[in-house]
Amino acid sequence: MVTSRGTRISAARGFSLIELLVVMFIIGLVVAITIPALGYARTLAKKTTTLAFMTGLSQSCAQFQALNRRMPGYFSPREMGDATNIATGFTAMDNVLLDLSGGVTAAAPNGTSIFNVGPTPTARVNVDIDKIGVPAAGSTVYWAPEAKNFEAQSAQSKPGDPVNLNIKSVVDSFGQPILFWATDEASLTPITPPDAYGFANVSVGANGTASSKFYWASNASYLSSTALGKRGKDQTSSTGSLWKPGATNLSKTMAAYLGNPSAIANPADAGGQPNWVPSAGRGKFMIQSAGTDGVFLSTEDGGARKNGLFGMTFANNFLVGSNKPADLTGDFDDLLVSGGN
Repeated sequence: MVTSRGTRISAARGFSLIELLVVMFIIGLVVAITIPALGYARTLAKKTTTLAFMTGLSQSCAQFQALNRRMPGYFSPREMGDATNIATGFTAMDNVLLDLSGGVTAAAPNGTSIFNVGPTPTARVNVDIDKIGVPAAGSTVYWAPEAKNFEAQSAQSKPGDPVNLNIKSVVDSFGQPILFWATDEASLTPITPPDAYGFANVSVGANGTASSKFYWASNASYLSSTALGKRGKDQTSSTGSLWKPGATNLSKTMAAYLGNPSAIANPADAGGQPNWVPSAGRGKFMIQSAGTDGVFLSTEDGGARKNGLFGMTFANNFLVGSNKPADLTGDFDDLLVSGGN
């Protein structure tokens, strides 16, 4: 086009198809890089927040221990490890909560806020669930979980006696209930290699062992869950937990993860390193989050593939032929905080 002044004006040129495709490719590439990065950042933030939360809980337990000269837990580890509790579903975290956050009352159950809860038919106490975490005259609240870390569960998430469901579960930043492992300090049963039943057992008296340091029964409800927590994770499936009901070598696997690599009960055992068992836990108590995947010691986790899909042994914590710890806890995405003196 030529104006009256003789100036030529070129018509505006649009984008070609190739240019549009290149722009779309670049945008797609940026999105493909950015979204996983944002997802990783969110996951890392949740893991960091969960660790801080668990550390705060551990510190509250230490404060309780310092003032009361015992570990928190309204019922004893022996009561929590009773075989009856496998079906009753009163968890170790429920137990600790009653000491740290209160709620125990002399008032009779009313079916609305006061319930008779506990691990066995004879080990029971009345609890006002509206008073958990609420300071009251003459009582001390050592720990008050925020609403986001204190959530009600379904019967599938926390199987057992329905009355125990009235106590909300302590959950991590992923919305999954947290496990609490408490040492039975009254247990004097020898830890006989290579079975490790004296260290960890399904319940009190299982496998012919009078008592043990740790009992699966104290966390049986969560580990038996077919739809755990906010994410509804099945702990019992073929891709579930190494600690699911009836899992192969359950006691050995518990000893492998909960045992302190610095406390070898039988370093001079004739059977050598494969027979080693721990004499103590990583702490008097341990707090465990299922981590990113929402499954406790998942069989799909890298740690299971590295250390044994059908169970681990305490020896997995060491370099082959050495007593130098390699610590298998770092092979799983589970988060673990220990404490207690």
